Amino acid sequence: MERLSKFRKGLNLTQNEMAEKLGVSRATYQSYENGRNQPNIETLIKMAEFFGVSVDTLIGHDANIVDLQTVSKNQKYIIEKVVNVLTDEEVGEIVGHIKTFKH
Repeated sequence: MERLSKFRKGLNLTQNEMAEKLGVSRATYQSYENGRNQPNIETLIKMAEFFGVSVDTLIGHDANIVDLQTVSKNQKYIIEKVVNVLTDEEVGEIVGHIKTFKH
């Protein structure tokens, strides 16, 4: 699951820190990132909740991913405050509207 690395790095976490948060070994978590092993559904849900995304987004069924390393601290703060009160569907609609302004 190649997106795991982007999400983890976007939060400035090491593989070891992420593994601890999930209650798995670093080697197990690394195997998830490398695609050698797939997490069970409970772990997928735990990761999705931790990153604040849907399981679909986590496994790549949503092409709209933001590289958090390119977002300023102020933007992250604002995004976090807004996104925490919205559903995944509402966030998707907002992202769609924002994309229309970029063109």
